[in-house]
Amino acid sequence: MEGCTIINNSYLVGPGIRIAVYIQSILGFIKIFTKEHKATSANLGALTSFCLVVAALASHANYVLLLEVSQFVTLLTLAPLMFPLIPFSLDSSKVIHVLYLIVYLMGACYNMWLWIVLKWRLPKEECGDKVKFFFFTAPVDPADTFRILAIEGHFIALVYLFIFLFLLSCSKMSSWLKYADNASQFLNLIQFKGNEGIISKNRYRIFIFYSIVAFPIAVLTIASTELSVQKSPISEIWRWGVVQILAMVFAMIDLLITFIYVIKN
Repeated sequence: MEGCTIINNSYLVGPGIRIAVYIQSILGFIKIFTKEHKATSANLGALTSFCLVVAALASHANYVLLLEVSQFVTLLTLAPLMFPLIPFSLDSSKVIHVLYLIVYLMGACYNMWLWIVLKWRLPKEECGDKVKFFFFTAPVDPADTFRILAIEGHFIALVYLFIFLFLLSCSKMSSWLKYADNASQFLNLIQFKGNEGIISKNRYRIFIFYSIVAFPIAVLTIASTELSVQKSPISEIWRWGVVQILAMVFAMIDLLITFIYVIKN
């Protein structure tokens, strides 16, 4: 096994894919502090997540590559998980929101499946014993005790998303929609009003939560994901192609939309 290399023939972990995922995951948090709290980043992130999962399952790639895709999917789900009401607005089609939730559920199911079978599949893969996996920048063995923690975490995310899908799909949900609308209006408290320049108590709490808890988690997860890719024996992780360019186009569109939102607000 000395000097073994995992052939990245599906380009699932190319530079364009990685940069696009990192940008979209961060933008998902930034848009929380704009008046346009429909979180377009979460919507585009759902599309990116769907494409990654389908490509991973269709490519029959090495389980090391599938593990990296799992990290990408987790990153794209962080913002919707930490504030699930943001992508849902009463002035948009409920069907679209259901589709977004189904995509995130599919990603959660993919993560659950992968971490369950990883213990038996990863050691059989080429270079399976050479894989490097990082959690909050700390190296861990994905096929050992950490695997149980990952399964539990993804199971909680799965249940969490399923509850919101059920509530959104329920025919008798007027009270829930009213609550969601009130919650969306509550988000306006994080905006500066007029020339007061005074941060309200609620705004301050939300800002503290995302500054101290959510945003650092996203940054540490991005750093861990990049470490996992670069430290594992995966070939051609810096090779550009059509898929990488398309991924970057999506990310740049999202970045432009966010820039416009910030300028407006």
